Amino acid sequence: VRLWSAPFGRRFVQPLHWNWAELELPLSLPGVPVRLPAALWRTARLPPGGGVELVALGAEPPRLLAKLGGGEEVAILLPAVPLAGLDLLQAALRVEFGDAGRLEAALWLPPASLPSAGSEPGSLAALALAAPALAAPGARWSGWRRAESATGLLRLALERPLDAPDVAAVALVLRNTGTGATDRLRVEWTELSGLRLGPLMAAIAGPPPPPPGAATPPLRAMRLQEHFVGQDGSYRHLDIALEGLRDGPFVWPRLRVKFALHGDEPKLEFRLRPDWPTVFEAWPGQQADSHGPYLLVAAAELADGLGRRLSSRRDRAMLLALARLLPGVVATAAREADTDPISYDRWLAAARRFAAALPPDG
Repeated sequence: VRLWSAPFGRRFVQPLHWNWAELELPLSLPGVPVRLPAALWRTARLPPGGGVELVALGAEPPRLLAKLGGGEEVAILLPAVPLAGLDLLQAALRVEFGDAGRLEAALWLPPASLPSAGSEPGSLAALALAAPALAAPGARWSGWRRAESATGLLRLALERPLDAPDVAAVALVLRNTGTGATDRLRVEWTELSGLRLGPLMAAIAGPPPPPPGAATPPLRAMRLQEHFVGQDGSYRHLDIALEGLRDGPFVWPRLRVKFALHGDEPKLEFRLRPDWPTVFEAWPGQQADSHGPYLLVAAAELADGLGRRLSSRRDRAMLLALARLLPGVVATAAREADTDPISYDRWLAAARRFAAALPPDG
């Protein structure tokens, strides 16, 4: 028998040694984080060479600490993570030493058909980068994510496949994009938690009324991928993933968009990338940067009838549905990302301004 007390502020802990669904115990509330048990850290399979170690201060639960030189990649495998009742995994990282902007990290759920993922932890980094492994049935890959340069924090999200077992292996892959001998990083894996998504509760007080005849489209779920704030604070964004958006005859199983503030000007940012779901049938963007093609949509462009000028009817419907849904989605994402009430009000006011720019006729 083991008893483990959750840290202050954590109400829900995922059981390690039993399946609560089978015991008919209640599942956690949709959208409430469930902390996975601290005992998982001691089961971690670490790469050879001493680049990753377990550390603890006093009576605190141990944490995994990785040290990476310039250009190095490491992978950490948790061989038996309890996933019963969870739809989404979230990992929290913190860069304790070095330039946080050089860290890239990804979560990987290896398929059970790859036994080497569990038996040879030293080869995990190479395996996790192999296209056949990422595309294998049952696998999930979060895509590479960068830490915030200002805070050193990074939160990764990984959707659990519908056919995933109740207990599965989960790998965290880290790489240092620096190349110099002094480009060293020390990264702590601070937390692993899960979420049951359930239906999205989008009852947000005070959103602007939709145009006549345009009801707010239904949405099954949303999750915050990243909250980024630039060093000088003049730019910030909420990277948001949406599931099950419906509008009339159209259905979008997955969408992803960034809601950004350039100063106080709200914009939607879309990306054409392999690790993003396909958003547009006909890509309308004309710009690109080091991360690939992108499209920025300002409120003024929306008011000027951008939605009517898109060549695809499905694309027009998607943009207008997002605009109508934006205040509720941003309110939910900002509540998770930012505890400052002034900052939260700023996010919500910007989303309402953007949605209000939608012309009555779309």
